[in-house]
Amino acid sequence: MRSEKIDSRTSEPTEQLLLQRYLALSSLERKREFAGTAETANLLGLSRRTVQLWVETGIVKSVSIGRKHFICLDSLRKVLEKKNEL
Repeated sequence: MRSEKIDSRTSEPTEQLLLQRYLALSSLERKREFAGTAETANLLGLSRRTVQLWVETGIVKSVSIGRKHFICLDSLRKVLEKKNEL
């Protein structure tokens, strides 16, 4: 059993752990677990800038590869579920 680094404030994987997970996945698996900012914006009917702000402020967890951000879809689901509860 490997020890995973979890952010104790949010019970979410750390950015380093997300990056390791992202890099370990095949291309098809990456598309199932992560989405780019433009793709996420299109799915949600939001502007790309809104999604970028969510990434910058930590509302959603993401992986940065160069200048691109790939949003963790599990993190996005949690955010959307919280918004639906309100």
